Amino acid sequence: MIAGMLAGAAGIVIVTRLPVLPGLLPIGGAVLLALVLACWRRPLPRLAACLVLGLVWGCLRGHELLARVLPAQLEGRDLPVRLCVEGLPLVRHDERGESWRLRARVLDPLPGASGPLARWQGRRVELGWYGPAAFAPGEAWAMTLRLRAPRGFANPGGYDYQAWLLGQGIDATGYAVNKAPAARLDDALCRVPLDRWRYRLRARLEGLLAHEPQLGKLLAVTLGDASRFTPADWALFARTGTTHLMVISGMHITLVAMLVMAFAGFAARAWPRALLVLPARSWGMLAAAPATLAYGALAGMGVSVQRALLMVAVLFLFGLRERHLQPWLAYALALLAVLVVQPLAAMQTGFWLSFITVGALLLAFAGRLGRPSRVQLLWLPQLVVGVALWCPLLLAGQSQAPLAPLVNALAIPLADLVVVPAALAGCLLLAVGDAFAWPLLKLALLGLELLTWLLQRAAAISPELPALAPAPEPWRIAFALLGTVWLLLPRGFPARAAGVALM
Repeated sequence: MIAGMLAGAAGIVIVTRLPVLPGLLPIGGAVLLALVLACWRRPLPRLAACLVLGLVWGCLRGHELLARVLPAQLEGRDLPVRLCVEGLPLVRHDERGESWRLRARVLDPLPGASGPLARWQGRRVELGWYGPAAFAPGEAWAMTLRLRAPRGFANPGGYDYQAWLLGQGIDATGYAVNKAPAARLDDALCRVPLDRWRYRLRARLEGLLAHEPQLGKLLAVTLGDASRFTPADWALFARTGTTHLMVISGMHITLVAMLVMAFAGFAARAWPRALLVLPARSWGMLAAAPATLAYGALAGMGVSVQRALLMVAVLFLFGLRERHLQPWLAYALALLAVLVVQPLAAMQTGFWLSFITVGALLLAFAGRLGRPSRVQLLWLPQLVVGVALWCPLLLAGQSQAPLAPLVNALAIPLADLVVVPAALAGCLLLAVGDAFAWPLLKLALLGLELLTWLLQRAAAISPELPALAPAPEPWRIAFALLGTVWLLLPRGFPARAAGVALM
């Protein structure tokens, strides 16, 4: 089963690397081939069937995504549209004046769109508005846009902006022209209650904590809003290997799930009658599922958040059915589920880094006879993750952080046990009153100040490491992969030090 899931996931990944998608006739032939292979009782043909089905699914989803992209004949034209503002609008002030970045959903088919998916072509857009304005999610506007299909530079080793846009569901980018005719419409046309709630909460926090220097980090760990981070901030996080602490990732989602499960399980044990209905662990999962979903909604349901929610949902599904779930089966099932829902996630670096991290931890700790001590759990997982991510970060062209295991051993407990719980509890208590929320929000801010001080001290002593060439030879990658796995194998495996030489 695990091999079949991994084969299906590999098929989807292969499609994301194709320069051109095959047509419908080859896809139909692949479906017939998969059916024939699946009828065999031998494992290899069935694995091949899973691989072919993954290829088919990836091709179908790829055609769907490309069919929704803005057609070439509509690029550069002035298109009068009605649209709905979504997400959290971003405003910037610089020497050129005020500018806005908006994500919006076009309410009507674009003028001139044709084909079976004409209504969906260019439906989700990312816009620029240059000049004074005031936008909020949930507002409906009539304006004239000039759009183009998602695309970016194609430099080896560079950032793939087009893949990122498609992965975010953006069908077109552009800007507003002839701003004078822009008119506000009835907001009943635009129903985005979640984005309105996030926008009001951000405004509430900004009003309450306007003069706090750590407000940007607080908004990042609660709302997933990283708009206040500067390039210097991102460089600090990369230099210390702590970027994952400042974006809502699988670690934050899992943290919320574990905390809610612990509290709900404790409450169930305090009321014995509840245990006659369900075990305490099941009560914990029933409470943690909506809590993690609410946190994901608070963070805006971005691609990384959806990926984390899918992984947690796999564990909850088996746990509620009281089925023993092997760690590697959960891993393969979560990997396949993410790629089925989001095939273009395979083109994002964060997808690979997150699954490599989880896989390395499973390889190092799952199924071992001896469990690490509590002291070892403070530093050993960080060392495992540091070894596992060293080569992938080099291949991704990202900065290396030699002190990352040590920094994370101190920073993760501070962020997970102080900052995030206090910040989320403070946001909940805002519904009662600012006076109730202020102590917890202040505790979160103090934790962020301590965390920032720690990162600055670590960055000051962290050595600079040279970057890797954009396109290393395949044999180098193969040796590095083999060396990484060799180092992560359990004690007793012969000549583990050879993994260092291979890396």
